[in-house]
This record gives sequence, C-alpha cells and structure tokens, in this order.
Amino acid sequence: MDSLLSPSPLGRAIFSETAFENAVRIGAKQYLIFAAGYDTFAYCQLEWAKKLQIFELDHSVITQDKQNRLKRSDIEIPDNVHYIDVDLTKHR
Repeated sequence: MDSLLSPSPLGRAIFSETAFENAVRIGAKQYLIFAAGYDTFAYCQLEWAKKLQIFELDHSVITQDKQNRLKRSDIEIPDNVHYIDVDLTKHR
C-alpha cells in the first residue's frame, strides 16, 4: 500500500517546491506556513530559499514541541525562520 501512495505526496512536494522557487525568482520574499506542524521545509533549505523570511504559524503547544525536538536532534533553526503562535480554532 505504501509503495502505491508515496508517489502522490512526493509528486505534490516536488511540484509545490518548483512553483515556489519560481515565485521567489520573480520576487516573493516571505513564506507563511499555516498549521506548520512538523513541516521540515525551513530546516533543509535549498539555496534559493535562504533569502526568504519563513513564518511557521501553529498552536503554541505544537510550536514548542517542534522546537524542543529540533534542539534534541541538534538541528539548527535558521535565522530566517520565525514562529508565530496562533490558535486556528478561534474566530476573531
């Protein structure tokens, strides 16, 4: 089952990163990741992504857990990564 399903998310990731790289080439300066969860884009940045300001938006519990896991794994948080605590279940 996994061998049948894995090409779909991998294909989406490649398509998305290619489209995003093109957006950076024409002037995008920020990347906002809503409900970032345990997304790893910010921690394995390609050269073209290093000039972006990356904002990860998620609930504070998830954000703190992610930062703790990164620290325990000796994964450096790049200077261009910013965390914004939000509760996406609340309406304002």
